[in-house]
Amino acid sequence: MKKLIAIALLSAFAWGAAPAMAQEQPAALTVSGLAVGTGIKNGAIVGQAETFSAAAGTVYCLAKVTAQAGVSVKVVWKYASKTVGESKIQFPGAVTNFDLSALKRIGPGSWSVEVQDAAGTVLSSVSFTVTKP
Repeated sequence: MKKLIAIALLSAFAWGAAPAMAQEQPAALTVSGLAVGTGIKNGAIVGQAETFSAAAGTVYCLAKVTAQAGVSVKVVWKYASKTVGESKIQFPGAVTNFDLSALKRIGPGSWSVEVQDAAGTVLSSVSFTVTKP
């Protein structure tokens, strides 16, 4: 009789837990709102554009990142499709909502900024052009 009760309880537990197990787990890393501009003020990109003058000197990027503990991201700057700068950020705490910002001195040409996971998978990217002053 005790075995029958134990089996019934175990079956009820497994049945009750099944819907919870079937739900998708939150992504370990999400990136949204990647943008480039001439500055960052109060947590927002300033001077957002697709084309900048080299006279600006610096372009900033900003993205919203949600990450679980131990996850890392890379911000990769590319000029004419070649990597010219890379920064790695590791998130040590629990799930974190984070404004990721970076800057790069720029020259005329075709540029892009990518946010990648640790394996190098591009999670978000934005392209822009820098014109001669």
